[in-house]
Amino acid sequence: MMISLVMMVGAAGAQVKDKDAMVKKIFTVLRQKDKEGFVGLFPDAATCKKFMLKVLGDLDKEELDELINSMTDSSLQSDFRETFSKIIKQGEERGIDWSQTKLISFLADSTLERESKMPKLNGKIYFNSGQKEYFMIYDEVIWFEGLGWYGVDIGRIDEKSKENEPDEFIRNLDVDTAMMLVDTTVIMMDTTRQVIIEEKKEVKPKTPKEKNKPVKSKSQTSARKPE
Repeated sequence: MMISLVMMVGAAGAQVKDKDAMVKKIFTVLRQKDKEGFVGLFPDAATCKKFMLKVLGDLDKEELDELINSMTDSSLQSDFRETFSKIIKQGEERGIDWSQTKLISFLADSTLERESKMPKLNGKIYFNSGQKEYFMIYDEVIWFEGLGWYGVDIGRIDEKSKENEPDEFIRNLDVDTAMMLVDTTVIMMDTTRQVIIEEKKEVKPKTPKEKNKPVKSKSQTSARKPE
């Protein structure tokens, strides 16, 4: 969350609007090990802030301003570049030579995101590298009304022969990457919202009566009835 937000390459109007084209673009930036292309999958900070105002509109103004002001293009870009490197490394640890990969097929399911009420893509991408076939799970590709598809969260990457085996993959992303639109957009929204709410909660102060109320000694405590 997380969902993950950064400076786009090109104008917002140039963002991909066809879901199949978006999935292919995600695979292409990985195959080409195009770090800046990966960054370009996400909106800039200004577009992201508009999205957050919509999703987190129920926070009070002070909380919302604190969150919005913490987001800058430079910090978000840094998070995305780090995440991209980890995705590439994850694939290489599975024996993938990204430059030699070839897209085979993909699945793209569109659902309505619960919190934002915005369409979201998720599915699997099947590809080969050398003589082996692989798959990767992707999620959190969000539709921004009038602009197109943004973001992505890459989950498990593994050999296709292991697709139905238990998922032993554990993410190794820093906690700070929850400030991204993906680890992804909505994941980040949910996580950040909870952190802010928890930080703002105050412990209910004891009333003078409660403070001066003597603590019962063991002899004063009502005896339990025998069972």
